[in-house]
Amino acid sequence: FVRALLHGDSGIGKTTSILTLPVDKTFIAISERGALPLRRKEYDIGLLESWEDCRGLIRDFREPKPDGPKILVVDSLTECSEMCKAHIVQVDRKALIRERTDNKKDKPAGIYDDLMAMEDWNLYSSRMNGFLSAVCHLPMHVILTALSLRKENKKTGDTVKAPDVNGALAFECPAYFDVVLHMENTEEAI
Repeated sequence: FVRALLHGDSGIGKTTSILTLPVDKTFIAISERGALPLRRKEYDIGLLESWEDCRGLIRDFREPKPDGPKILVVDSLTECSEMCKAHIVQVDRKALIRERTDNKKDKPAGIYDDLMAMEDWNLYSSRMNGFLSAVCHLPMHVILTALSLRKENKKTGDTVKAPDVNGALAFECPAYFDVVLHMENTEEAI
């Protein structure tokens, strides 16, 4: 099976390129409500609205179905990353604090309750790596889209383009895929 990651700027055509896939063999899991190119199309589409939905997607496609889809598209990895962070801050951290304080409070002391702490970032890294590994081991072709992240090396001036996920994961996640493509606009000299 092919595992592909397609990243690029917003509006570049990542979602539109999905329309080249066979309708009867493709399931599209979208996390962005504004996926305009997919409106009124015949694809089987599911909406990812939370981290639990992302995890459920893995459970739903873990076992191959003879008449099921052969291609899974997740649009987008960037949004799945945001859902993972939101779940950690809004659900997991509160449960952990309650456990550590014998249900006396659910907000961490000394940090803003909507920001990630070091322990949260470690959990994020572990969960996102687990998610990527699980998606890339599904018994079907897998295509993920993501926004691009640009970082400039101040010493050399080189710009590095990577999928827009947090931390080192931006540079590590391409290792999960057979093919990593970056979409961008180019202008040819006439």
